[in-house]
Amino acid sequence: GGGAVGNPGLNGQLAETPPGRTPIVPSPAMIMAFMRDLGSEWAPLARPGSDSFTLCKLKNVLNFWDTAAFDSMKRTTSLAEFYAALDTYLAGSPAEIA
Repeated sequence: GGGAVGNPGLNGQLAETPPGRTPIVPSPAMIMAFMRDLGSEWAPLARPGSDSFTLCKLKNVLNFWDTAAFDSMKRTTSLAEFYAALDTYLAGSPAEIA
């Protein structure tokens, strides 16, 4: 359970990994897709015309996943700004985050 807090894709990695093999390390593109998918899932729960709920939830996930990424994005005020900052962060980071 605790491993999934630091790596939200852990369950999927383990399910897709054959016995005796090492789980796939998520690429920056996979991480970006994961965060956008989460944003899409949470957007319908938000107040119409406001990114604040979705943005708060994404930042919360990011804080558990990678505190350095969270620190660089905690002041973003829109989803577009958040995704752009995350994309920039991932472009300058090693493939693995966690």
